[in-house]
Amino acid sequence: LINQLMDFRKIETDHASIVLNKGEIVGFIKSSFEAFYPLMEKLSIKGEFSSNIDSYIVYFDPDKLEKILSNLISNSCKSMKESGTISVLVKIKELVHPANPSDSGEKTSDIVITIKDDGPGLSPSKLKQIFQPFYSDDISGIQSSGIGLSLVKSLVKYLNGHIDVRSSEKKGTKFTIQLPLIHNPSPNS
Repeated sequence: LINQLMDFRKIETDHASIVLNKGEIVGFIKSSFEAFYPLMEKLSIKGEFSSNIDSYIVYFDPDKLEKILSNLISNSCKSMKESGTISVLVKIKELVHPANPSDSGEKTSDIVITIKDDGPGLSPSKLKQIFQPFYSDDISGIQSSGIGLSLVKSLVKYLNGHIDVRSSEKKGTKFTIQLPLIHNPSPNS
């Protein structure tokens, strides 16, 4: 909790920095999800991972991405009272922006990460509040600090991304994160 509060404060006051490492992002996301398999097995939750591409090497901040994934997957596990399924879907979208019509252009890409569960879902009134600091929905019976989703939203925004959440009662919750991927970091990154 203290680390999450410190991370949240650093992001909110622009004292955090993005630390880019070159790595294979699809495998990183899959490994982060698989770290929850023992807990999911204990709770009789099935885990499903899929991606439109097996491997993709880019520069990304593994610490911040892991915090985003861990918070969202952990929340999905906590919300499931009975057996169910948590799915993680990764989609790499490559775009080419030609400098001029005769040039092949510069490649850019986005990653879209969807984390979906078939848990109890949230009412529209609760859904409006989930990103507010210290908001805690006690549907799972597990006490929460209410900082995790607020931190996730701050981290996604800090990484120049977007987060969307859809949920309906008794039908589960789906978080969709879209982040730009960095192929050639600037010297200032």
